[in-house]
Amino acid sequence: MKKFSANFISIMLIPLFAPTHLFCIILHYFPQLTAIVNLNDKLEAIAFIFAATTILPFVFVFILFKLKKISTLTLDDKKDRAVPQLFSCINYLLVSLSLIYKLGINDALTLSMIAVTISLIAITITTRYWKISTHTSGIAGIFAIAAVLYWKYPSDAFFI
Repeated sequence: MKKFSANFISIMLIPLFAPTHLFCIILHYFPQLTAIVNLNDKLEAIAFIFAATTILPFVFVFILFKLKKISTLTLDDKKDRAVPQLFSCINYLLVSLSLIYKLGINDALTLSMIAVTISLIAITITTRYWKISTHTSGIAGIFAIAAVLYWKYPSDAFFI
């Protein structure tokens, strides 16, 4: 049971989920900061981010694993991370550019995706030299953005 719980928590906090978690937080608690107002558009935005930043990179990693280009799906070995992280950097950059085109540069969703992309690029560069926790970076990024939003736009419902 402990192993299952640890794996479940690890999967839910996987760095690839960070943009999806962040979009859910912004769209639910800070809707005034984005141009997306109706529920269908919010669900479409979340589905797009989930597909582009979680499913697509995971499928890419799975394909690399099946082709035996990487040794594990969890990317435990530093050398296994290079190609998937580079793919994710390019993918996240394209998602950021599409959000700039669709929502504009000042939308909270666009700005948060740009921040996540910059963080991922920094992590990708750093990982070549040191093993750092991408899980911690992802959670810290979500926390930092959410904290700044809460500080600037307080909401009683946010911490519930």
